[in-house]
Amino acid sequence: MKKISLVLFAISFFIFGCGKYLKNQMIEPKYVVLEESNFVNQDKFFGYIKSGNSAILNFQTEGKIIYLPYTKGDFVKKNTLLAKIDGVLYQIRLKEEKERLKNAQIQLNRNQSYYKRMDILHAQGAISDNDWEDAYFNLKTSIEQIDIQKEKVNYLNKQINFTSILAPYDGYITAKMVGLGENITPMQPVYSFVGAGKFFVETNVNFSVAQKLKQNDKVKLNIQNKEIIGNITHIAFSSINSAGYTVKISFDNSKLNIKEGQSVEIYFKNEKNGYYLPLETVFEEENQNFIFKLEKKQNDFAKIKKILIEIKKLQGEFALVELLDNSTLKTGDSLLLQGKNKFFDGQKVKL
Repeated sequence: MKKISLVLFAISFFIFGCGKYLKNQMIEPKYVVLEESNFVNQDKFFGYIKSGNSAILNFQTEGKIIYLPYTKGDFVKKNTLLAKIDGVLYQIRLKEEKERLKNAQIQLNRNQSYYKRMDILHAQGAISDNDWEDAYFNLKTSIEQIDIQKEKVNYLNKQINFTSILAPYDGYITAKMVGLGENITPMQPVYSFVGAGKFFVETNVNFSVAQKLKQNDKVKLNIQNKEIIGNITHIAFSSINSAGYTVKISFDNSKLNIKEGQSVEIYFKNEKNGYYLPLETVFEEENQNFIFKLEKKQNDFAKIKKILIEIKKLQGEFALVELLDNSTLKTGDSLLLQGKNKFFDGQKVKL
């Protein structure tokens, strides 16, 4: 019995020693932790808190005002329809462009079928290079026409959405600046509006950012290291700031002890979807680019996950990349840096 106990002790000591040895021999790689700046689905700006939840309400398109019932001093609830311009022309144009898109799709289908036939015949030597090139050119033209028509349809849909002004929150009309039946231009002030006992955030942006925003868009704010969701209440051209456009954002400040003039980080959503990653995190093998993400961190260990990427462009020491599978990255994720060690998918490493 004493011999068995000694054997078991020896085995346990050997296993423990091997485990300790393997742990000491395990690769301890360098890595970088992702921050907000690595994400391009957000445009980051800085703004300042101002007192009084006020806004200048306007249309983001032109037209004739057909609805304008409220006047100075009127109280309205959030999302009340305050004004509307005639959107009939936009509706007509949208119908026409949708029909053109439908016809363009029909033509694309024809050109695709024709090109497939010509491609087979060309491979067999039955037609000339010129005939094949004509078929290819017609197909390419049809694809480009589809893209153009889709852009036109999307543009008109946005313009139709811009033909109404809704109250951004409960508040009062403090001034009416236009009249019923008047033809107005984009961003021309229509109402001055204020909500009682609230603060708002104000920032300045350029045209490329302003054109992607609209009233009531949700915006992420970082105030006193707390993440808060606000709503855009005002977008207007301003001749007094170099950026060109002033944006005002309302938010619930009931649980915050804030003061006018405090700095705020503002994150506007961006239609792009990608990541700015340090070039040191991008690996290449057999004409494929990829990154290594550390997953399941626990007890000073992590497991490596290989993620294929496509490099969209290089910018200084960073690469704008797009993930090629269903993987995602978020703030706080860790990516391995290039070094003398070789890594592989599923590998376990020491942190």
